[in-house]
Amino acid sequence: MNRRSGFNLVELMVVIAIIALLLSLLFPALGKVRERSKTVQCLSQLRQIGIAIYNYSVENRGLMPAWSAVHFYPNDPPYQNNPLDPNYAGPGWPVLLTRYIGQKPNGAIYVCPAFPLDPPCSNYFLESRWMYLHQPLLRTMKLSSIRDASRFILSGDCTAPVYYPRMFGSTIGVPDDIDKDDGATKCLLFAGESGGFNMHMSGNNVLFSDGHAATFKAFDPSLMTYNPHANQRWEDVTSE
Repeated sequence: MNRRSGFNLVELMVVIAIIALLLSLLFPALGKVRERSKTVQCLSQLRQIGIAIYNYSVENRGLMPAWSAVHFYPNDPPYQNNPLDPNYAGPGWPVLLTRYIGQKPNGAIYVCPAFPLDPPCSNYFLESRWMYLHQPLLRTMKLSSIRDASRFILSGDCTAPVYYPRMFGSTIGVPDDIDKDDGATKCLLFAGESGGFNMHMSGNNVLFSDGHAATFKAFDPSLMTYNPHANQRWEDVTSE
């Protein structure tokens, strides 16, 4: 008797259908795992930035690294690097953190792994709205002056298109600004806000001044504030 070998066409089609079904179930799960790993990596990077800010403050009279004007790296406009120029506003906070974080201002620590742009850009901002509204304007403040460190936003995902070059963003003809801050223009915009989006499927990552970082789908006034001395949204911040 001849022994049967191999599959017939019907059996082969059944096997292929089963494999296709298993792959259809597996791929979405793998996508969620990859996205979750990017979110966790981004949170870790923000916490490292927070540690660097605290280490900087220890050696600088308790002050945060100063936020500045627009800065590019490594090629900055000459006036931005000249302390004698009347337009000089300091080197920018990522430059000041270099020795405390062990990376240059264009290092991977400042790049969110979920950001959809190549080449990568600096994706984090330094909170400065309250300082910006002072007269005269403040470039830094003491971390010890923050009354509710667990709620005061220190940094986070910068999702406003104006901070990025085209084609993703709306800035034309200039490189990426490494010294992102939200003094004049809000950086942390969530999906549903004008021009905003969520960097991660689960939301945007936010670093607080007590060092913890978390992910939010929208601004939560019960857990966040832009004023170091009061509970205020970015739009409502006053210098008091």
